[in-house]
Formats: sequence, C-alpha cells, structure tokens
Amino acid sequence: GGHHLTALCEDGRVFTAGYNIYGQMETKEWKDIIYTASGTRNTAGIDKYRKVHVAGDNFYGQCNVDDWSDIVSVDIGDGFIVGLKSNGTVVAKGRSIYNVCNVEDLKNIVYIDASDTYFVAIDSKNNKIIKGRMRE
Repeated sequence: GGHHLTALCEDGRVFTAGYNIYGQMETKEWKDIIYTASGTRNTAGIDKYRKVHVAGDNFYGQCNVDDWSDIVSVDIGDGFIVGLKSNGTVVAKGRSIYNVCNVEDLKNIVYIDASDTYFVAIDSKNNKIIKGRMRE
C-alpha cells in the first residue's frame, strides 16, 4: 500500500506493518488467506474458500464485498476494489471515478491490476482493457 505493507504467512495469516490510520492493518482475525493486495487505505485478502476480506477505509463502500464469491484475484485502487472471478468475469465496488467500477462488459479476463483511478484487465486473447483513467 501507499503507507503500509502486507506479508502473507505460510499458515494463511497476514502480517502488516506501517501506517494504520484507516484501519487497513486490522487483519489479525483473518484465517486461511491465500492472496493479499494492499492500497493506500485498504488491505484485501482472499481465503481458501475464495471469499474476500477487506480492512480499512470504507467511505465509498469498498469494504462491502460480503456478496462476492469465487474470487481468484483482487486489487485495490483509490477508494475502489476490483475482483476477478474464476469464470473470467470481474466485480468492483467503491468509488467509481471515471466509471472504473463499470465492469459488466468484462468477460474472459485472466488478469487484473488496479492503480489510482483505473485498472487494467487482460483477457484470454491477450487484449488489454483499461477501466477508468489516469488523473490529469
């Protein structure tokens, strides 16, 4: 993240260090985590059941992912979170600046990578799709 780091331990626990003003380091209760991502104000983890856990700032609703399932990858932007499902579709929650959370049209996605106000998705044919845009 911008002010903290996360480390995934072999036993599925998440270690965090750094600046915790938004609660982004509150991961002590997480169990069986297999993947982590961190942004400036949030930390996310995917557990072995493919459920997403999020800690930190929830001003834009980016922590409200209890309805997400079958997630294989997750990443965090500025006030938003994006998840890749095993069927190649994408879900997103939070601040939709530049329509970054409008992901209904994404299919056959194999990779996601979020940044400040945009994210990149790569599909199974190696096409690169950008949602949102860089700040000017």
